[in-house]
Amino acid sequence: MAVEGNITTIVFDCNNESYATELVNTIGAAATADTDKVTVKLDGSASSYFVENLEKQVRVDAVTVTYVK
Repeated sequence: MAVEGNITTIVFDCNNESYATELVNTIGAAATADTDKVTVKLDGSASSYFVENLEKQVRVDAVTVTYVK
C-alpha cells in the first residue's frame, strides 16, 4: 500500500511489553511506549519512515499509520 501524503503518527502493536521496549530503545526520542504499543509522532513532513539497527528481535502484530494529504 502506497501512502499518498505525509505521516503524522505510526503505532506499532507489539503485543508484548519487551518487544515494545526494544523498539522504543531503537527508535529513540521520537517514540513512546504504552505497555505493548509504541507510538511514533512525526511532524507531517515525511512520506516514509524506517526503523533500522535493531539489536534484538522485535515482533509486531499490527501497524497503524496516520497521515495527511
